[in-house]
Amino acid sequence: MKNNLTLAIAICFCFASAPANAQCEDVSVLGVHVNPFNMNELILHGFNASESEIFSYPGWRLYDASGVLIAEEQVDLFGIIEHSIHSLNLFEPLDYSIQSFEGTLELWTGFYDVLECTYDLEVFPWRVDEAVTEPYGCIPVGITLQVSSDEGFSFDISLTDSNAFSVLEQTYTIEAGSFAVFLGTTCLEQEQCYYLSISSESGTGSIQYLISDVLEDVYFAYVFDEIGEDEILLNPFGQGVCDGSQNTIIDDFETFSAIIYPNPVSNNLTVDLGGFNGVNTTVKLYDSTSKLVFEQLSSSTLMIDVSDVAKGMYALELSTDKHILRRKVIIE
Repeated sequence: MKNNLTLAIAICFCFASAPANAQCEDVSVLGVHVNPFNMNELILHGFNASESEIFSYPGWRLYDASGVLIAEEQVDLFGIIEHSIHSLNLFEPLDYSIQSFEGTLELWTGFYDVLECTYDLEVFPWRVDEAVTEPYGCIPVGITLQVSSDEGFSFDISLTDSNAFSVLEQTYTIEAGSFAVFLGTTCLEQEQCYYLSISSESGTGSIQYLISDVLEDVYFAYVFDEIGEDEILLNPFGQGVCDGSQNTIIDDFETFSAIIYPNPVSNNLTVDLGGFNGVNTTVKLYDSTSKLVFEQLSSSTLMIDVSDVAKGMYALELSTDKHILRRKVIIE
């Protein structure tokens, strides 16, 4: 019997700022913060209210108050339609002791050919939950398991902090098939360590876990290393003093980034494997409920026919023996 579990840890956040350029009044920046599990990545949540302008092939750049470029997005989106999540690479990790800083955001289009919009704003890099006023605060998360098994089985899940206090503890029995199980919500405190374990007497096969948002109409996720049934260490922003080595959680996929186009897509989605070319790569497409709608093994560029797939937000996953990469795809 083979059972597969995928654990999703979802992050909530919101933010408000106003564009300095009046012609970009339809585009707002709703959130900017460091990924709590990858200090080299900045997460930007934008919203485009325009029904006519999508800002084709957008790219964001963030400068500090001195005008030094500190973060830049690798262009991988066709445009900005309503909500969008952008991953910016930080050239150097930010100082955790600095609560906030004044910065300037630039929105470029056409693969950084045209500067469209400029935003002056105060960035709170460690404030994941923008509903609070504190510069740090907790990280609200929702936990979801994606379970696939050819037979029914039971599994136990527990989340404890460094003081051995139980944050979450549940038991589930799953029938044969594929399911997405929402386990509930909790809050991870910064400068605290958490230990997550999943066990099953019948064996779980493999476990992958990721961090994703829980904003409505938005999907963005990070897939972590496969860990079997071992205990997972979660150390937000790497600030906790934990037993054992710190969890690196996510690899740097810059050299493996694939080109996915067009995005949004209505007929054929082209997947250029980029750094994965020549490597046996499993390509999967998941809908917003984590249901698998496409799977194929490839070692070169391939095309996915999505003309019969329902409109909505999807996650495209590329996985090899050593790496896993996910990108958001919009089917319209």
